[in-house]
Amino acid sequence: MGSSQQQKQQEQVSGGNNIHRIEAIPETPPAGGQYNQIHEKQKPEWRNFLSYVGPGFLVSLAYLDPGNLETDLQAGANHGYELLWVILIGLIFALVIQSLAANLGVSTGKHLSELCKAEYPRYVRYCLWILAEIAVIAADIPEEENNSFTINFSLYLFMSIFEYNGSALVAMVGKNCFAIASDRRLGVQLQTIATDFQKIYKIHDKLFIGLSGLATDAQTLYQRLVFRHKLYELREERDMKPETFSSLVSALLYEKRRSSI
Repeated sequence: MGSSQQQKQQEQVSGGNNIHRIEAIPETPPAGGQYNQIHEKQKPEWRNFLSYVGPGFLVSLAYLDPGNLETDLQAGANHGYELLWVILIGLIFALVIQSLAANLGVSTGKHLSELCKAEYPRYVRYCLWILAEIAVIAADIPEEENNSFTINFSLYLFMSIFEYNGSALVAMVGKNCFAIASDRRLGVQLQTIATDFQKIYKIHDKLFIGLSGLATDAQTLYQRLVFRHKLYELREERDMKPETFSSLVSALLYEKRRSSI
């Protein structure tokens, strides 16, 4: 009761004298590595953009891979401009998927592998891990085939080791992944069975002309444009403030621009 009466008396006195007290809010400087909304507004637009282009170099280097250049050269030499629609669709899908992965990394600060470990049960995680290892092996074998062509150009005697034995190609990769590979000729036969139908069934000669080459080259181009293994490396390691929502939105917009470029 005494405290309430004292509060009423203070209100009356302050009201009579027209005195309004406003407590000052202490301003604490943001910690290093966190987003500061005021500081970002003061910086030029190009400097804000450059602070987000780090993962962009990581993804762009994958497009300059020697295997990608060789695939594009072979597809252009064999089919001309007939497979340009594959490049367009592949780039659109790559932009959408990489933008989603970048937005997820910026918003959570974790990449896809960490989120899969946190959200999925154990058997799903093991299945994803096996698929990732198979994707790594499938991506590394063509790279070593290109190395085999280079070695064949200089040393013809070693060509048989690198061309026909798929296990030797996988062993050259030198990465920490399991590798179970059979003879490369088996893969060629399976690919022929899956695409070249006119060699299996005696159908009309002109019905499936060009189907094998277009299908395999289109699939190869699409796989070279959409890099699934690069999606697991897109993340934002800087701490995000919950109250700086505009900074989060600007970060997502910068990631979309970076993915587009």
